[in-house]
Amino acid sequence: MTKQATYALVVVALWLCASMWPASAAAQAASQSESGALAGLKIGVVVPLSGEFAPMGRQVVEAARLGAERFGLELVVRDSQGQPEDAVRAVSELGADPSIVAILGPIGRRESQAAASVAHRLALPLLTLSSVEQVNLIGPTIFRLRLSPGEQARTIAQAASERLKLSRAAVMFVDNEYGNAAALAFVQEFTTRGGTVVAVAAYDESTTNFARALDVLTGKSVFLGRSQMLGKRRADANGYLSIRREAVIDFDAIFIPDFHQRVARILSFLPEAGLQTGDGGEGVGVQLLGLAGWQGKSMELTGGLAAGAIYTDVFVGAEEGGSAEAFGRYFEGRTGRAAVDLDAEVYDALTMVGALLSDTAHDGTARARLVARLGSERNWKGVCGALSFGSRGEPLRPVRLFRFDVGGTVVPLF
Repeated sequence: MTKQATYALVVVALWLCASMWPASAAAQAASQSESGALAGLKIGVVVPLSGEFAPMGRQVVEAARLGAERFGLELVVRDSQGQPEDAVRAVSELGADPSIVAILGPIGRRESQAAASVAHRLALPLLTLSSVEQVNLIGPTIFRLRLSPGEQARTIAQAASERLKLSRAAVMFVDNEYGNAAALAFVQEFTTRGGTVVAVAAYDESTTNFARALDVLTGKSVFLGRSQMLGKRRADANGYLSIRREAVIDFDAIFIPDFHQRVARILSFLPEAGLQTGDGGEGVGVQLLGLAGWQGKSMELTGGLAAGAIYTDVFVGAEEGGSAEAFGRYFEGRTGRAAVDLDAEVYDALTMVGALLSDTAHDGTARARLVARLGSERNWKGVCGALSFGSRGEPLRPVRLFRFDVGGTVVPLF
């Protein structure tokens, strides 16, 4: 037997063992998946397969196929092209086929809202990959798989207050829909729990120099807006006005809701601003806090600057051990790439649907049964941990925190 064949057998064996996690009676039916009990039932997948977000769409299809295989479910894939009208057309066509029991997708806000409206009218279960909280409010057949920026921010604010015992925080956020939602949610949750937010600074998506935003956080500057005056002094061309020479660091944490590409660059500005949480820099040590977007290759370049940073996520792979590690190895063996949180969430969605439908008769009641079971299932165990849906179709997940070590590696915190 070749080394490659031996490795493949080991990967499969690890995956099969780890798949037997404790679960509800419905989820335990996964062990019967190879029997083909769900043959004839289909899942629609509506994602962008052309246009700007085509790579993400193809990623979803790849992960969905692995989940569908486990229960003998057939996928019927349609291209939303990232456009509402195409998403509506795809959901309408799939909804007319009685063998389609549910739809996975779309991804973007506009296409997801359009697709959800159609699915609601057709009483068709739709598991949306949008992280926008309003999408799942459209109707009782709409279930959102991904945590919104606000939901993630509330979990990290809760952990910062209760688990980490932090009391004074600063918030530095990207000035877009994602950053604004996360920053607002963090401030509300943190202050509700008795914490104080002492400084807030925003930066533009196109910014590559974060020194001025950090100056605002540390009290050296204020942001007024271009051409604005404070007394007899006018703000500079970027809208900032210097007010003191020395930094005032009166907070013990900085929350930065953004993605790893920009976060890695922000961290490189910390030493000069007098802030440093990792090895190798000077300044006052503060706790860095982030969201799932922090996980990514860029963080491996930050070295000691990221060390000690804490963020919330649903899946990081091998570092978690257990079923998450086994899935990561299995996924990489099948696809040739490392699994990320989206892959794991999609895989969980397909296996959850398969488990909940494992005893469903092919008599036209599958859609209604699935809606009822998705709404009542509690703490279904997947590779991303426990998952339930709230009364409005929102995902309910426990707080999961991870910490960066030197070199960008990740370890579970609790």
